[in-house]
This record gives sequence, C-alpha cells and structure tokens, in this order.
Amino acid sequence: MKPVLFGLAALVGLSSIAVLQAQQGRTAKDLAAPRRATYAATGNIEVLPVQGSVYMVAGAGSNVVVQVGSQALFVVDTNEASMSDKLLAAIKTISPLPIRFIANTSGDPDHVGGNARFANSSGTIVNAFLNQGARVYATESTYERMTNPKDGSAAMPVALWPTDSFAAPLKSLAVTGEPILMIRETGHTNGDMAVFFRKSDVIAAGD
Repeated sequence: MKPVLFGLAALVGLSSIAVLQAQQGRTAKDLAAPRRATYAATGNIEVLPVQGSVYMVAGAGSNVVVQVGSQALFVVDTNEASMSDKLLAAIKTISPLPIRFIANTSGDPDHVGGNARFANSSGTIVNAFLNQGARVYATESTYERMTNPKDGSAAMPVALWPTDSFAAPLKSLAVTGEPILMIRETGHTNGDMAVFFRKSDVIAAGD
C-alpha cells in the first residue's frame, strides 16, 4: 500500500485507504458498528521511502514505520512476532543503525507482537529493567490493556510491555535528531495514538 498524502503531511496508516474502501456500499447501521479490518500478510515485504527520513515497511500485515536518526532508528509498531525476522531483515536494508526507540499505536498483537525481538535486535542493553536495547512508548491505556485486560483475558508476556507510558494528550521527543510528537487519539481502542515526525512531515496513523 502506497503512502497517502494528507494535507501537508504524508500519512502512513492502515485506515487511510482500507477504511474508505471498506465503507463503500455499507449501510448507516453497518458504519455505526465497531469494526476493525484484518490485514493479512502477503509474504512479500516491501520497503517504501515516504519522505524525509521516514520509510514504511509493508507486506507483513500492519505497516511498520521507520525513522532514521543520526545514531539510532525510531520504529512505529512491530507487527506480529512471527514476522519479526523478515521485518528486521528489511529494516537492515534501510540502515544498519540500532533500533533504540519503538512506539506502539495500539496494544493489538499485530502492533506489539514483535516488541521483544525489535527491542533486543541491537545486541546491547539500554533498559536494565526489561533487559532490552530499546525504549518502548505507548499510551497509559494501551499499557493497561496489555498488562491488565478488563475482559478477563490473560496479560501479554512481560517482554512485550511498553517501558514508557504516558497519560497526557501529547508526548514530544527529540531522540533521533527529529522532533517527534505522539498524539493520543480515539481509534478502535481507547489507547490508540498517532506519531508525527515533524521535520519529515509524516504522520504514522496506525489504525
């Protein structure tokens, strides 16, 4: 799926095209019902330059977004655990720099399943608490959904948990030489967020 231009920013997300296509021919009752499309892996991983220092890795199901900094990579979403090896190999073709920062736009398995593998892919440890090589950012609501589900289901494995959660509407970072803004949004869960790479002028919209 090609990135979609949205205003002045390039919008990298799953909903931008898929939701519009899915809504065609649906009734008002259908559109009012909660719905989340399923994004199946094609098996063909593609690296697509978006603009600035941002790339999209597509074909594994949910898209993975990579921003190349001066000394490290910032990754948005890590897909399912089973896709980690292919995705990490594709990311290495973008840059050999280590993944030091990860943002999860939701707590769904196709967004967080690769957290442990991605966070440990550099081979060095920067987070002693979880013995990982990257910080993992998410909203507080996503952290709660992963660690203490309200529906009675089991918590996700500790290795997938975010290391840094936030409750504010916005969280700003400048960790890779580019100002990054994480924006809480109401998507199909109460913990969704978008990530805005301000210098590259790209939004990773998630679902």
